[in-house]
Amino acid sequence: MNRPDRRQLFVTRTTFVVAMLTALTVHSAEYETGIRNRSIIDGSGQPRFIADIAIDQRIIIEIGNLQKEVGKAEINDRGKIVSQGFINVMGQTPGNQIASHLRSHGSSPDVIRTKVREQHAISLEQEIPKASKRLVADQCGELKPAQAADVIVFDETQLDDPTDLKSPSPSTDGIDYVLVNGKTAYQNGRDKGNRSGVFLKDTGVKKRPKSIHLARPANAERFVEANATVLAFLEKHQIPGAAIAVTEAGKLVHSAGYGYADLAEQKPVQPTSLFRIASISKPITAVAILQLVEKNMIHLDDFVYEKLGLLDTASPSSQDSRLRDITVEYLLEHRGGWDRDQSFDPMFQSVRFAEQLGIPSPVGSNDVIKAMMPQTLDFDPGQRYAYSNFGYCLLGRLIEKVTAQTYEQYVQENVLAPLGIRAMRLGKTKFTERSPNEVRYYHPHSAESIFEGSRGEQVPSPYGGWYLEAMDSHGGWIASAEDLVRFASAFDDPNNCPILSSESIARMYQRPAGIAGYDEEGNPKDVYYSLGWSNRSLADGKMNHWHSGSLPGTAAIMIRRHDGKNFVGLLNTRVSPNSQSLGLELDRLLHRVVDMSCETTDQQ
Repeated sequence: MNRPDRRQLFVTRTTFVVAMLTALTVHSAEYETGIRNRSIIDGSGQPRFIADIAIDQRIIIEIGNLQKEVGKAEINDRGKIVSQGFINVMGQTPGNQIASHLRSHGSSPDVIRTKVREQHAISLEQEIPKASKRLVADQCGELKPAQAADVIVFDETQLDDPTDLKSPSPSTDGIDYVLVNGKTAYQNGRDKGNRSGVFLKDTGVKKRPKSIHLARPANAERFVEANATVLAFLEKHQIPGAAIAVTEAGKLVHSAGYGYADLAEQKPVQPTSLFRIASISKPITAVAILQLVEKNMIHLDDFVYEKLGLLDTASPSSQDSRLRDITVEYLLEHRGGWDRDQSFDPMFQSVRFAEQLGIPSPVGSNDVIKAMMPQTLDFDPGQRYAYSNFGYCLLGRLIEKVTAQTYEQYVQENVLAPLGIRAMRLGKTKFTERSPNEVRYYHPHSAESIFEGSRGEQVPSPYGGWYLEAMDSHGGWIASAEDLVRFASAFDDPNNCPILSSESIARMYQRPAGIAGYDEEGNPKDVYYSLGWSNRSLADGKMNHWHSGSLPGTAAIMIRRHDGKNFVGLLNTRVSPNSQSLGLELDRLLHRVVDMSCETTDQQ
């Protein structure tokens, strides 16, 4: 399909999907009906994009940025905050047949809810190719009489159909508009009298069962009840797919994939499916740094900017003089001096930094460091804790400096390989460059592309709204739940850890000095951040260690619990219509899963 010029397209907070199967031409006349600010999926499998739709003389005549006013009717939900819904637009099939598509069911909330909410068919990429095989090109886009509905606009979170076989007449909730022959036939619960088609109702749709794929370790039968709990969690939060792995006493006791790695292909999550793990990359980087400390190649009190040769001795006035005081330890503990809440997160400023440096976007990690050199610190190094992705970006460059290897090469050879981890690697931003066995990421909002050839165009946020390659040492790894839980369990027996000494492991979890580790009265804080890990102090000297990760399309957590159990959960979305913090919900879920399948213990 020939796409409209994406330079004309724009974004709105309203998230809808338009299923289009035809190339559309521009019409110069005033439109009869316009549908503004919609996210379009054309059935080709390419990412969605944002545009308006114009209907005139019963034909969809333009997709793009509609500059002129609509003459008779306009549907514009700009600024309306809704959950995922869709507009379904499709042409007539040959022989006056209705294609095998959602529209053949008309405006039935039961059917739409099942397809979109319960079966997670929001992209329609599975349904469209099936229907398109029956279409004739010159008929695509034409809206003809006797069709159930030409366009359906709805909010799937509000869908409700009180009708049944005994009482088929009550009105339905959640459907905003139904267009037939290019005219509004139904609007916000009221029949407009324009329909020439039939709106069908359906009362017998069955739910498609969710999939579970187990690695089937020895004690998998203990997790039967837990599996049902996980499936209910996915259903409640409308999560496409998840992977969970658990170790106990150093052994893998559960590993499973739930739901779908790719909705369009109906590809299930496997225990070995790869997910972006976002900030769980930080404990991995911290272990690499501690290895280099053991090898006497660096020291925790080394000054990082001096070690990297970044200080400008020729014009020191152009730099914050406090940069020279930042140590390796400060970066590991997020005490370097940057506070993204006071200034910004440098790792998400690709276009800005490209323009600052006069280079093409996106910028790499070294370019980010260069662009940050004139930036003033937010606080004195070591003074306090403030989470900093940029600090771990610097640590990645330090690893490369002292080892003469790429960050990825060193970690794979020295941190992962000794644990038998072979599949972990750094991820790629673009959907077309995702790794084999990597899941697809889902996020309800789009973003402006940071890539030079498409800068400013609306793209799915996980696939071009930021540059994953520059995030390597703070958020760039992709991994399976099995491999991550293997990494977590490596520290269960410090005296026999294959990648760190017992002294380094103890140092890794040590409480930081000052207000980063103690309150104003000098009492130890219950929760603190050490060298790459979050830590919680429990009763009787017990400790839990964990790290979470979050990016658009990704939610992840890795937990090392004081009772010798380690568990990892990975999701291919980070938003839920039923929770403000899906990461916190995932944390609680994992503790429930482990507690109902193993001996119960205190939570994180």
